[in-house]
Amino acid sequence: MEEIEFQRTRQWAKFLTLIVALVVMAAVLGTLIGVMLSYAKDSTGAVRSWLMRSAIVCVAMLGLTLIVLVCVIMRFALRRIELPTGRTRTEHVDAWALAGKRFRLPDEDEDEDEEPDSQEEDAPGGP
Repeated sequence: MEEIEFQRTRQWAKFLTLIVALVVMAAVLGTLIGVMLSYAKDSTGAVRSWLMRSAIVCVAMLGLTLIVLVCVIMRFALRRIELPTGRTRTEHVDAWALAGKRFRLPDEDEDEDEEPDSQEEDAPGGP
């Protein structure tokens, strides 16, 4: 029982760490976009062009971060719902015990009656 609780705690820790990291990334990118756009408003020429291009890259990264964040939250929500699958638990079968019951030793009378072939025609190798 302790193992199950430990696994749940570990899953929650991984989930929360991932969510916090993605939220922090989104906040940093949003702040970076705001700073770049405010500096681009006052600058001219090549600096303004560079700031605008950098802001566009940050917007793309922010979009990807938000998509990953939504996917992680959806995955967590779908795992929590646990839709019924109609599966039933399979009974334990001891295959070794069943094989031992089914196995029969050949009768010794049959072995004495049969004569072993000295050489078979289809045997690999030479004469």
